Amino acid sequence: MATETGARNSLKTDLARDYFRAHRANATRRLVWVIVGAVVIIGFPIVLGGNKEWLSVAVFGLIASIGALGMNVLTGYTGQASFGHGFFLGVGAYTAAVFGGSSPAGSGVIGLGLPFYLWIPLAGLVAGLIGLIVGPLALRLKGLYLALATVSLVFIGLHLFSNLKDITGGANGRQFPAPTLGDLNFSTGGQVGPFTLTRDQLYYFLAVIILVLCAVFIRNVMKSRAGRAFMAVRDREIAAELIGINLAWTKVTAFVFSSALAGMAGALYGSYLRYSEPELWGLNLSIQFTAMIIIGGVGSVSGSIVGALLLTALPQLIQILTGSNPWNANLVPFVSTEATGLTVSLFNQLLYAVFLILFLLFEPQGFVGIYRRLAYRVRLLFARKEAQA
Repeated sequence: MATETGARNSLKTDLARDYFRAHRANATRRLVWVIVGAVVIIGFPIVLGGNKEWLSVAVFGLIASIGALGMNVLTGYTGQASFGHGFFLGVGAYTAAVFGGSSPAGSGVIGLGLPFYLWIPLAGLVAGLIGLIVGPLALRLKGLYLALATVSLVFIGLHLFSNLKDITGGANGRQFPAPTLGDLNFSTGGQVGPFTLTRDQLYYFLAVIILVLCAVFIRNVMKSRAGRAFMAVRDREIAAELIGINLAWTKVTAFVFSSALAGMAGALYGSYLRYSEPELWGLNLSIQFTAMIIIGGVGSVSGSIVGALLLTALPQLIQILTGSNPWNANLVPFVSTEATGLTVSLFNQLLYAVFLILFLLFEPQGFVGIYRRLAYRVRLLFARKEAQA
């Protein structure tokens, strides 16, 4: 008996030791990735320096990543089809314009001039409240019918944006506010400690901070009871209801989270653009966000970011291939650099469609799915080598 008890205790000790070793190794690996990520994020705008084109692409990509996170909460994690994302970005943008913008004499638009640390959260709050109103659509509609209903929401939004002139400026659009912090104005750039940062660099770091906060929040939500409820509704709605999940609460909550993130992305997007017309927040924008999560990875925080960054960089990459390179060579001669023929814009839309079809057919999990499969095979290869040693 004593020998058997000692063997059991020894086995427990070995298992505990192996667990803590694995846990320590995972923690070390994560710390290394965090440090590498921080170095890349901080160094990227410094290395680019005066390259405004790529820095602008990075800013738009980071802002789009916030919106793609919201899209993935609703479509990727909860399984609710939606093409109304552009509407909620517009709501966030115009909310920011009202709370943070100015009201020049004779302009006829409302502007309260609040600081950016108020109008960015307020943009998310107002968009989230509208998502709370729209959310009950998901209780009665599913699949294609829900997608069509959200498409109609975009057209309703375009009508409102064009006619609520006190808020949106009407068909002519309006200016959006730039964040200010003391003497630091994001619209012109300025001094931050010993560093002189340009407008693009300031927006870059602001977008990084907000994106990291949103990504950590969504990742934690998805590991919580609410996140498990989202995924249960996505996978087996009837089974989820049978085990006690409140379908109404879950779907509406997903709409609220998605709308709030889209609202904050819209506030940053409008602010960085400085000015826009209502047509910007239309169906095309919603389709772009759908493409981002499909190509990056549905139901994945990292997939949202990867997809947004890739599709935002795509037009700039096409510009480089069509002649904006050190050799001034058109590497894709079938794309026209003029206003006629297969233009860069049309080729960009064509690539969107091709990527969507290819990923839907061959890799539904997007680039993140490819990475996970490759990482699994690499780990399996190393495990086999260790076993043979």
